[in-house]
Amino acid sequence: MWKRSKLRGFRRPKQYIAVIVFVICTIELINLLQSENQPLEVKPPLHHKDINHELQLERMAMDKNIKSLHRDLITASRYSRDERISLALKDIVSSFFRINQAMKTTENLPGEMTIVLNCQNECSFTNLNDILDGISKSIHKNNPIVIATSKVEIFRYILESKLKHLPHLNLVKVGQSDSFKMIYKTICNHVSTDTLFITRSLTKFPSETSLRKIESMMLSDVEFHQNLIIGASVTDHQNIWDTGCYRTKMLLYQYRITKGHDESFGQSNMLHCDYLLGAFAIHKKTFQKYLRTNYLGIAFSNEPMFRAPDSFFTKNIFYLDLFNYLKSKLYTVKLMLDITFPQISNSLPALTREEIRPFLVKNQLNKFLSDEFHHDFQCNQVNINGGGYLQMQNVGMFIPKCAIDELNTLLLFITKVLDQQKYEYELDSGSVVGQTKLSATLPWERDHDLVFKPKHFKHLATLNNTFLSRGYIQKARFTDLDKCIANKSLTCGYMGIKSKTWRIELIGQSILGSNLYQNKGRWLLGPTKGQVGEQWMKVPVNPGSYCRSHYGVDVLKHQQHWADVGGINSWMEYDKVGHWIDCKRPGHHSCCNNFLADGNLIFRDVWL
Repeated sequence: MWKRSKLRGFRRPKQYIAVIVFVICTIELINLLQSENQPLEVKPPLHHKDINHELQLERMAMDKNIKSLHRDLITASRYSRDERISLALKDIVSSFFRINQAMKTTENLPGEMTIVLNCQNECSFTNLNDILDGISKSIHKNNPIVIATSKVEIFRYILESKLKHLPHLNLVKVGQSDSFKMIYKTICNHVSTDTLFITRSLTKFPSETSLRKIESMMLSDVEFHQNLIIGASVTDHQNIWDTGCYRTKMLLYQYRITKGHDESFGQSNMLHCDYLLGAFAIHKKTFQKYLRTNYLGIAFSNEPMFRAPDSFFTKNIFYLDLFNYLKSKLYTVKLMLDITFPQISNSLPALTREEIRPFLVKNQLNKFLSDEFHHDFQCNQVNINGGGYLQMQNVGMFIPKCAIDELNTLLLFITKVLDQQKYEYELDSGSVVGQTKLSATLPWERDHDLVFKPKHFKHLATLNNTFLSRGYIQKARFTDLDKCIANKSLTCGYMGIKSKTWRIELIGQSILGSNLYQNKGRWLLGPTKGQVGEQWMKVPVNPGSYCRSHYGVDVLKHQQHWADVGGINSWMEYDKVGHWIDCKRPGHHSCCNNFLADGNLIFRDVWL
């Protein structure tokens, strides 16, 4: 930067400029003479991609130097006391500005971005005119542009005047009924650059907008990992601005998406996102990898895989599924705050139950949660099978909550029948452990256990039709029942009540836990009850003490069902508490070893 004192001696601007030119030319001449004495270095020929990279680096370096000199000249013109020198410097500033702009509008190099417009089912023709007008007036008029439509001839006739100003515009014909996925497969076949800029529901392309920063970052990423996706913030039709950045989590058969971020990238002014609402840049190879994954997932290992129909890939589901795929493959999604594009809406679209159901089926989910709405499905509605005897095929995985709901429904029905008959009963064994630790059913449970007085067995057997009316099967087994009733030290009698996949076991026991502790006045309060899901069940008078005395001091830490860990029966020694066994499907969102083997918060609704 020049100081004022160095400008006082110059009275004539032409002399001043001549001195500058003379010094520069002298330095260049000295460098040239020195270089003649150096042996000529022969470099090996560069690969096409290396040439592109070298050109891009040279252009970026030149742009940086011109901007730096541009700033210095502006400063010098401001502090000059001689008005003639100031005017002369301003003329030089204007020249450098034109040079810098001309550099940016040079013809596109291979490897830059193709602007993609899906006008078959995203952008309207009215918006297309505004978008193309904006591009033609911007520094991106030489970028390749691909417009997908089933009405190519009509578009070519109407856009004839635009084609003169946009030399690299290409109209691509797609089918009238093509799905989103098929349209983008066709588009990719007509793209020659490494990067695509997916405009989505763009309404305008502001002429002052520059994507050079995104292009530069994506080009650098091509040389390394190709795992970067960069998006822009959004405004809606009322010019209300929003980041359009969302975080997502898939956990325990639930999917949660919420607006916001929990990480940024320092000086780059970028946010870390999982889902983008607006336009974004993506590598062509990455996009094509996703477009080839057109199968629906399997809910469990005993179910066959099947391909997703094209109708699955609707507008809203396509992008949700794309970003879910990118996150599962550990791609990095960033949002650049200082670039904004107007689009139809700046909020997440409200997905209907029918719209979201295939997405849940694909990812073995039964619940979808967002800030504005949520959808909850039963297991059979989303092709999920699990729990009970089926859980033997999914060792090391938590049971879906929708399957546990079936077990809890069965438990509630049975306890209502027992209450109506005024039987004495209470939860027992692992059912009490789940109630104590989780206020719910253990998500690795195989059944529920109840104990009740043997004197009720014969009468309970006569209620078979009551259970059959709900589709439940009753199987009773008595062993010297009269002898058992007479001798209260014995435990005898068994009845199993089964639903489609679950079973409730009722065991005869003359003395219940609550019979051993009769506090004065306790009869006024009634039996102790504990929460199991959304229900309140009769439990031992002190369930915490019961669990500790039955299962030991480490009962609060988790260990899977005795049948999963190779035990003979529930009376085995639980010597590996606080550890999960290996998951049968590593990486699945319900694998037990994704979580700590302690605590209960993980079993509630997904939080971010």
